[in-house]
Amino acid sequence: MLKDEITKWTEYDRLAFQDENFEKIDLTSLMQSDKFDFNTELIFENCNIHSIGDSIKLYSKKISFIDCEIGSIWFQGTHFIGGLELKNCSVSNYSYLQAIGHNLAPNEFIIDNCVFNDYVDFFDCYFEGPVQITNNDFRQGTNIGIYLQRPFGILADINYKIENNKGDIFKDDENDPGSIKN
Repeated sequence: MLKDEITKWTEYDRLAFQDENFEKIDLTSLMQSDKFDFNTELIFENCNIHSIGDSIKLYSKKISFIDCEIGSIWFQGTHFIGGLELKNCSVSNYSYLQAIGHNLAPNEFIIDNCVFNDYVDFFDCYFEGPVQITNNDFRQGTNIGIYLQRPFGILADINYKIENNKGDIFKDDENDPGSIKN
């Protein structure tokens, strides 16, 4: 299967891509397939991805990015019920994971050992499963710490671990509509 035949991804329970180059992965285009039920686990390993994103979708299986070079990440209102994992990745540009219910217990939301060269915006997000934000370098900051402190950001009985991160994880972006400065 060619990587460009994105609608054929729906025929598999699990898809792994290794050592691939992607200009743009617009997961919204999967909606064009009658078969797609968002039950395909996607794994991108050692890939170069110019941009990846989606809006207003629900994914019941985990999506993983491992050892990837990513230009930008843009998810708006997307729910990663099966979890989301970014490990050992480098992200070059401004990215956002906004208005998202990231995961459902016991599935994890993990960002580990990643470098973000620009701001990462988690405006209006919440988590219903375990969260791990560890060993990352947020060079221009992120607001993930703000949203994990708010009562609606993470359920009371959910385990979360935020440790060994560089950069300001409580950076309030004045352009954020939910900014405490607005």
